[in-house]
Amino acid sequence: MKIRFTKIELHNFCGIKDDEHDLYDRTIIKGVNQSGKSTIKNAIYWVLFNKLADGSSPDGIRPHDADGKDIDMTDISVSLTMDIDGKVVKATKTQKQNWVKDRTTQEQRFKGNVNEYDINGIPKKEKDFVEYMAQFIDLDSFLFCSNPFVFLRQDTKKRRATLFDLVCADVDVEIINANPKFDCLKSDLQDGTIDELISRSKHAVSSLKDELKTIPARIDEVSSQIQELSAEEKTALNAELAECNVKLEQLETVTDTANELSRKIADARNQVNQFDVNVRIAQQKAEANASIEKGNLTNALAMARGAIVNLEKNIENAKERQVDITTCIKGYADSIKEIESEKFNDTNLSCPVCGSKYTKAKVDSMRKAWQESQDKKVSNLAHLSTDAEVRYHEIERDIQELQQEIGVKQEEVDRLEKELAVIENMPAPVVEVPDTTEKDNLIADIAKWESELEALNTDNGAEKQAVLNRISEIKIILDRQNTNNAYKARVEELTRLQLETSQKIANEEKMLDLLQEYQRTKIGLLTDRINEYFSVIKWVFFKEQINGGYQEVCIPTVNGTSYDGLLNHGDKLLAEIDLCMAFQKKADISCPIIIDDTESLDEWRIPQIDSQLICIRRTDDKSLIIESLA
Repeated sequence: MKIRFTKIELHNFCGIKDDEHDLYDRTIIKGVNQSGKSTIKNAIYWVLFNKLADGSSPDGIRPHDADGKDIDMTDISVSLTMDIDGKVVKATKTQKQNWVKDRTTQEQRFKGNVNEYDINGIPKKEKDFVEYMAQFIDLDSFLFCSNPFVFLRQDTKKRRATLFDLVCADVDVEIINANPKFDCLKSDLQDGTIDELISRSKHAVSSLKDELKTIPARIDEVSSQIQELSAEEKTALNAELAECNVKLEQLETVTDTANELSRKIADARNQVNQFDVNVRIAQQKAEANASIEKGNLTNALAMARGAIVNLEKNIENAKERQVDITTCIKGYADSIKEIESEKFNDTNLSCPVCGSKYTKAKVDSMRKAWQESQDKKVSNLAHLSTDAEVRYHEIERDIQELQQEIGVKQEEVDRLEKELAVIENMPAPVVEVPDTTEKDNLIADIAKWESELEALNTDNGAEKQAVLNRISEIKIILDRQNTNNAYKARVEELTRLQLETSQKIANEEKMLDLLQEYQRTKIGLLTDRINEYFSVIKWVFFKEQINGGYQEVCIPTVNGTSYDGLLNHGDKLLAEIDLCMAFQKKADISCPIIIDDTESLDEWRIPQIDSQLICIRRTDDKSLIIESLA
């Protein structure tokens, strides 16, 4: 498919009010900065894709005044005439503002933009416009084929994927058939991509190496648990264990006596504490009763005082309403006086159409109608004044009732204050303390039993703990002999695991080397085939690293120099044209390529290509110039 832009017409688009230009197979758009060069490019993308050339939303296309403020209430439109395989298609897009009148303020309010479309003068809805253009232009393909920065703005991963799509044929079978050593990868490549398989192998090698590092320490730890005893040593330990058990039984008898004393001491202390608790509970109950009564009076007094404050505020508000009503009554009276002072206008008694004077009957009728209108106004104002006076007296009665309520509440406040004063002056309640003879006897018993318990613990505790510790030590030594075989088996198992893990690492590293060799082979093949689409650019897809691995990259180069490195701007422009031409070759279309900043590229270096080429160049021309490039 061959697409050419032949003409563009702009109306109120950005800084261009009304302009139209023919577009040629080799078009140059030139002028000083802000002369409208980028506006032409943005207008093309706005018509076709509702975006600006950089892919952003078209939010700033409305023209501005000298202060930079949007000029509203004006339509924006762009028409782009195209030649698509010999068919002339004129696509027009018009943007209008939707203004509505606010019901409250009666002011115009902006509700958003509305886009209208037509093809060759036939109106289209947006959906129909998009579908019509889609039969000629695929959005994704056209963007890549016309604007190099759609591709160049992508990250490395997306760049690689986009370029690999240029040669999307499955090369795995081809590589494996040509290299039998890769045959073992066939089934794995059905489960995942080569990148995923490499990642899996790297993770497996790393995990196995981490595991291998821990095995020697685990072997040493288990080996340290193996301790062998002779028959004589075992016999001696068993005899000592029997002696310790006999000694422990003797000490346990003393412990029982000590436990009985501890129980008696605990019971006696509980009885002493309960005595004191009963006294505190009685005192707290008496104090709580007095506090509750005082609290009830305090709350009632606060509520009564609060009620008085609210009533006083209501009186104040009522008086403010009376002032407002008085002002209204005076206003009504002033309005009545003003109306009564008005006179019928006798100076304008002629017909405004023909200029003839009205008859006396007509004048009398007009005077009577005017007088009736004046009387009606006075009557209405008098009614309003009377209603206001009635409201004023109603409020006056309300004020008197509120004042009476204040008097009642004040009496309640006085009564509550007296009752509260009586309670506050009362002495604190005192509770009679019961007889303490039984409590004193219990305290004496506790002191005697504690003395006996201390003597028992001093003589028995340390010796019993020493016997228990020795029994535990002997059992650990004897039990360890039963676990030696298990420890030895575990050491053998760990040693075997160490050998197996080392072998697994070697196998995985071998597989990783094979996968990386396969990927280098594949990328080399893809690189050659991708580079066939380009005449200026040569692509680099991986870099060798110091450790023997490689880093995935996607670097366009021109004569060995990286596009993103030290490549001069002129060669960059040639690379950008080459990039668009490659995508056009893949898509089997010929469409316009728009290249910006071409002032750094000599005209003789601009390539002769089959596709339409639109070059944007900054020059000293004061006004925008669009002309054919020889």
